[in-house]
Amino acid sequence: MNVFLSLPSHELELYTDLEQLQLELRLGRSRTKRKFEDLTKDLSFLEGQSAGLAEELHKTSSQLSREESLTRRNEELTQSNEELRCQLLLLQSKEDGPHPTRDGPRNEKRRSDTQSPTSACWEFLAHKPDGWSPIEAEATKVIERAYQIHRADCQVQIHRYLYRVDLRSFTQQNTETGKMRQLRRLAALTDNSQEERESREHKEKELGLSRVEWERSTFLRRRLETQLADAEEACKKTEVERDKLEREAWEAEGLRQELVQQLADSQEACKKKGLERDRLEREADEAASLRLQLEKKLADNQEVCEKKEIQVAELQAKSAELELQLKVFREVSKLKAAQILSALSDVSTLAADMLLRTIPDRHPKYDAVHDLFVASMTSHRASFRSSSWSSPPDVNVTRICEVANPTRQKLYETARAEEVFQRNKQGCNPIPNITAFKCTVEPGCTDLNEHLLFHGCPLHLVEDIARRGLDPRRGGEAVGSMFGREAYFAQNASKSDLYTTCDCCGKCSHKDCWHAAGERCILLVRVLLGESCSVTDQAVSDCIRAPERPDGELYESITAQAKDNGGRVDHMEFVSFEKQLSLVQYLVYYRHREHCSCHNCGQRRMRAMLFKTLCGQPYGGDGILAS
Repeated sequence: MNVFLSLPSHELELYTDLEQLQLELRLGRSRTKRKFEDLTKDLSFLEGQSAGLAEELHKTSSQLSREESLTRRNEELTQSNEELRCQLLLLQSKEDGPHPTRDGPRNEKRRSDTQSPTSACWEFLAHKPDGWSPIEAEATKVIERAYQIHRADCQVQIHRYLYRVDLRSFTQQNTETGKMRQLRRLAALTDNSQEERESREHKEKELGLSRVEWERSTFLRRRLETQLADAEEACKKTEVERDKLEREAWEAEGLRQELVQQLADSQEACKKKGLERDRLEREADEAASLRLQLEKKLADNQEVCEKKEIQVAELQAKSAELELQLKVFREVSKLKAAQILSALSDVSTLAADMLLRTIPDRHPKYDAVHDLFVASMTSHRASFRSSSWSSPPDVNVTRICEVANPTRQKLYETARAEEVFQRNKQGCNPIPNITAFKCTVEPGCTDLNEHLLFHGCPLHLVEDIARRGLDPRRGGEAVGSMFGREAYFAQNASKSDLYTTCDCCGKCSHKDCWHAAGERCILLVRVLLGESCSVTDQAVSDCIRAPERPDGELYESITAQAKDNGGRVDHMEFVSFEKQLSLVQYLVYYRHREHCSCHNCGQRRMRAMLFKTLCGQPYGGDGILAS
């Protein structure tokens, strides 16, 4: 309830403006503080970026200096390479020049590749770079034999060590120490004749070339060739490194330009942030001025607020008084509803055998039946033996009819006053775990466990059952008889809803009903349970009459306990063996709402989809297709 309704309109408007201005002031302060913090963070970030740019520029300069040094080194290696080439050409000219027939020792070695060798000399690199030493004769024979038959490797014994020789990479490895050395093979040719040998010696003497000088020149030539190959390899590596550095320099230059652009953007952003900060400072000053005005208005209206607080206290006291009255009213309404539901229909002036009287909306009897019906709705399993539970049914009660049946009511009252009372003069034991509405026992009367329970059936049989009553002999015809062939009742209307049909189905079984939103009807029955036999897991499906009590008398009913209490069903059920112990009192007509997601609506929608999938047309009920 609004406590300021009694305020004058101008004071109420002024108080509202005050609250709005206070709210705007708080919002302006918080926005100013957040924006100032954002500006501080942006400045710190820009400073970090500037430091990062300086570091990147320093790295770029270092890379450029390194590239220049590598370029100079490449030029020096190129020059050294040219010098080595010149020395090699001089040695070749010195070696080949004095032999016009080009039959010197160098060409004799070249011809040895096309002649079949008879023997060869194998050497290992004892000291780098050119400390070659010959291998023992026996080991040389073994290695040469393996070489001639194109083997990949072999093993030889030299002194007390065993070596593995790899003839593909020309290396030897000590199998004990693992040390590896380089090998080389020097081929030798056999002289075809004594004349050729003498001719060669003669030519050597004529040319004045001693063998020592020739070997020296050969050694120098090979050494220069090795140095030249090393220089060329170093040049290649230098070229690769230079290309890499050029790419890195290009990327660094691009990064530098990007960072410079980012720095310019950051400076522009800083400038904008500065302008924004100035604007926020002006707004803060304006907010401070507005705050002073609001404080003045607040002081002016404080007295009004104090008066309003007094009014609020008075209103709270009135509200507490009203709540107490509402609580008393609810208790009285509950007692009246109990009296209404417990009372039997007045059939003293009724001439017909049965009369259905529609109860108007908002009538106390209508409200009592409606609330009892809706409150009994509960959740059920989504499908048989499923571990998931659906939501309770969401229904809309369309009408409620009261059943006035003098014949059936007289039989019910006679059975209650004579048969059941004679067997239970001391009263009946309370039924454990039952939550159904229990009819009020009038003073001086015996408690015989009269309850209002629900019963579901096809729509076309509702009025016939209301007229003739529930026949226990037909119990279980449609859905089975887990607890015998008797009349079944439930304390939850949602359980009885499973066995109903709607106005769209015609005369069909509840298993063939697929209309989720059709109008249905559930019977609200007054059942005289009397002394009830509580059943958990006992096998009573073959019962056709009430079981006997320990004293030899018969029970009036069976109570099937729920699984939570050791039973076999999810929700309690009640079974009556005699027709006159039940009396239909109300017919509750209802519809499931469109958005209802209970287990029954789910099953009915599934039937409709399955039939449409199989037949291609919607099902019209009664075993025929809808036109």
